[in-house]
Amino acid sequence: MENCDGFCWGFNECGEIENSLGLSKENSNDIDYSFEIPDELKFIQSSEQAFYLVKSILVNGNELDNGDIILAYNKDVLVGSVIWDGKYTPVPVMGRDISSETQGFCEIGDIPIFKVYRKSKGDIIELYGNFEGWNSLAIYYIESLIENSIEIPSEYILYPAYPNPFNPVTIIRYTLPNESKINLSIYNIEGQKLISIEDGVKEAGNYTIEWDANKYPSGIYFMKLITNDFIQTQKIILIK
Repeated sequence: MENCDGFCWGFNECGEIENSLGLSKENSNDIDYSFEIPDELKFIQSSEQAFYLVKSILVNGNELDNGDIILAYNKDVLVGSVIWDGKYTPVPVMGRDISSETQGFCEIGDIPIFKVYRKSKGDIIELYGNFEGWNSLAIYYIESLIENSIEIPSEYILYPAYPNPFNPVTIIRYTLPNESKINLSIYNIEGQKLISIEDGVKEAGNYTIEWDANKYPSGIYFMKLITNDFIQTQKIILIK
């Protein structure tokens, strides 16, 4: 496989998919095509991939410059990159296929991490937003991504687990508007606590964690988030 500084999805030429999404050079927002993605920020092409179309990105309250680079990671593995071209720039996110070169790439339900490389400053900034977990051949829309360090949640939220039903791993996401002592646990249908996934004091912010239920039988379970000011329970279904 070769590194890709654009993106392809079942086409021999990357330009064909640009045209299919209405992103031809004639219709682009004056993107600087002379600026190339540095080799260290190019990703390896996979036969399994999805696209996240991003409407807006704000860093320090300002929109990105055209030519900045949007990066996608699965944990610490680079799985996509594209030059920012303004509203609805499609970010390719590669998934695991049969090739050994795609080890660590996204699998169903994985939540990508998005970052931006700003060419004017030479820095990389992590971004935050609400979006769905990865699935091959999917196209997702993201309303906005915002610099992670300035995005503080305004309320407690326990998001629906994804995927659900699942086998055997599901992704649990929650937000804390304040520093809080929390407990996030899994219960069986009889109300018995099986495991505490998170337990302790957490800073305000957005959190993502996996629950691997490989050692548990198929059935209905409940995840419960408890803080001093908030309690929420949601049903999850394990199917093996």
